[in-house]
Amino acid sequence: MILLYHKIARLQHDYNFIAVTPKNFRYQMGYLKEQYDIVPLDYASDDTLSITFDDGFRDFYTEAYPYLSENNIPAAIFITTGRIGSKEELWTSELLRTIFTGNDHKAYFHLKMPLFTYDFPTQSLDDKMTMYQAIRRLCMKSEEAVLKSILSQLREWAKMESAGREEYFFLSEQEIKILAEDSLVTIGAHTCNHISLGAFEEAYQEKEIVQSKMELEEITGKQIQYFSYPFGRQYDYSKETIDILKRLGFQKAYTTLPLTGKDLMYEIPRITVPNFGEGEFESWFQQVMQKQQDTCGLQRKQSEAVEYIGKLKSDKKLLQGSKKIAVFGAGVRGERVYRELTAYGKGNEVICFVDNDKIKQGSYIEGKPVISVGQIQEAKPEIIIVNSVWEKEIIEQMIRRGVRGIHWIVN
Repeated sequence: MILLYHKIARLQHDYNFIAVTPKNFRYQMGYLKEQYDIVPLDYASDDTLSITFDDGFRDFYTEAYPYLSENNIPAAIFITTGRIGSKEELWTSELLRTIFTGNDHKAYFHLKMPLFTYDFPTQSLDDKMTMYQAIRRLCMKSEEAVLKSILSQLREWAKMESAGREEYFFLSEQEIKILAEDSLVTIGAHTCNHISLGAFEEAYQEKEIVQSKMELEEITGKQIQYFSYPFGRQYDYSKETIDILKRLGFQKAYTTLPLTGKDLMYEIPRITVPNFGEGEFESWFQQVMQKQQDTCGLQRKQSEAVEYIGKLKSDKKLLQGSKKIAVFGAGVRGERVYRELTAYGKGNEVICFVDNDKIKQGSYIEGKPVISVGQIQEAKPEIIIVNSVWEKEIIEQMIRRGVRGIHWIVN
């Protein structure tokens, strides 16, 4: 499974729902790292988890990258090259700035396109929303010269300068170079102007892709092998787009669709992550897992089978925590361990004893049931204490059954 982010920021107007707040992002990464193995795109498959970012906003460098680096989490970023180092916003956010912010708007916006003109009423929020949706679709499918003309008309109408908001600035060349030197970061291409490639003739598609690839290779000094389609839906690229990518030496390409397309290497799915924090995120992620259970084999990270070997008094994870405990052995050794746990105030956390002796199974010690190894998963203890003359055999038996959280007490 591959997850997709765009911005790590707290935005005032996030009509495109592209931002995850820094606080929520850190929580999401912490949860995913604890539960799953996160791998670079080079090793991504149906049963692994990878993290990607689209567009190339500077907050990847200032907000996401420091946390990823500190916690050794790999990630890929697909960069739109047309705004690298610029104080102008990408057109996708420039529309929001000019249409929805400021108080100098006129009652109408007169849009002049090469083949038609149109007067958009702008007296209400609904009017502006209609205008935004229409112009956004035009920009997605307009060549660079027309795109620049639309943005220029909007700035004049809104009485705004070309310099945009700092929170929407893009990465600089120097920042991209720093990222490229880190083995945790994979850099990919995302066109030059963030257009819907499927709307254009093959020659113009190739121009956008080639320019993006060449600029990134010049900055990084590395071959750019991965590509993500702007917007990434089924109509945002075409068979010609895939042919271009193959011809240019791209190894893989990524969509924003939940399922793999016909071309397994050039229509790789990704899941866009919402701005959810604790509680909401876990629930959302498990729902995603359930929807993709037929194609995704992602497994939770397994804890180490043997978590601790040593004396009970030095077992900090056991003594300082509040985990449910099972004691292996319903004889003298097991009862002795239970008394020691009680002395440490952990007697109430013991939920059962485990023994291979069928005669002892089903009985009770201090009100705790004696169960078999096969019943451990059903009882769901978080720590299994082993203190026996047969410790090696017992530990291997439990490991073969998939039991984790074993603490081997050596006196």
